[in-house]
Amino acid sequence: YWDTGGELDGYYGIEVFILNDRPTEISIGDEVPEDWQREKGVDASASLILNYPAFSMTAPKSIVKGDPVVIRGTAAGADHVYVIVFNYRGEVMFPYTENMNAVKAVATPVEEDEWTETLSELDFGDYTVIALDEGEDGRTKAIKNGMWERGGEGKTIEQRVAILMDAVTSAGSDDLYEKAYFSVASPEVILEVPEIVEIGTAIEVKAETNIKDGTKAFVSISVDSNVIDETTVEVLSGSVSSSINTSGLQPGRYNVAVDVSGRASDETVVTLMEKKEVAGEGKEEIA
Repeated sequence: YWDTGGELDGYYGIEVFILNDRPTEISIGDEVPEDWQREKGVDASASLILNYPAFSMTAPKSIVKGDPVVIRGTAAGADHVYVIVFNYRGEVMFPYTENMNAVKAVATPVEEDEWTETLSELDFGDYTVIALDEGEDGRTKAIKNGMWERGGEGKTIEQRVAILMDAVTSAGSDDLYEKAYFSVASPEVILEVPEIVEIGTAIEVKAETNIKDGTKAFVSISVDSNVIDETTVEVLSGSVSSSINTSGLQPGRYNVAVDVSGRASDETVVTLMEKKEVAGEGKEEIA
């Protein structure tokens, strides 16, 4: 096993010598002389490149109260990262602690270069999340004796974030970090459709929502409160998308609505009009 902590990134070669007996003049941990290597001959070799750890984090911008907040990212070459979340008052919401003056740093495991943390039961408000990789040297000034260095009592959210940023960006630090902001709010959906559509052309329905992915959404078209058609889709990447077939409908004003699982809805009016006839269309050519 080779502990690559503290090594520089770049190209490395590995050579293996098969021997009947270990030479007494060389002990474990010693640098093997090049003359000795040439004399014994290399039986097997391999090469590798140590990459500087790639690090990223993604967090939703807006979450509905009651929905889980999923924060995920990548950390190539690392087996763990650290995540801390503050509310707008500067209180630590993750990792959970009863003593705000001593917040223990809890490692988030990295599997196949990816990591995930899920937060729940957050109240309304704005939040700041910082994810940290200790870098190649395996240490950070943002964590001391297993505790986050985020200042004492009475610090604002701006001051706590500044303290951590000073630590991870201090001289000699090779920490990798990402910072993001999100809010917990009431459920909402914003619908966008064309104002005027020709009959025979599909109505392209687009809606943005902060309700979690996978939630069912109902897209409908109606006239005089009578539903003509309704389609069920799922929220995907914060969006609702659907198409409404207008073939066979009469000219007039129709109501298009999207309802996300009864938690939020939006509607608007679309005017259907006869398809414009292209000049000369349908006319026979007279010789």
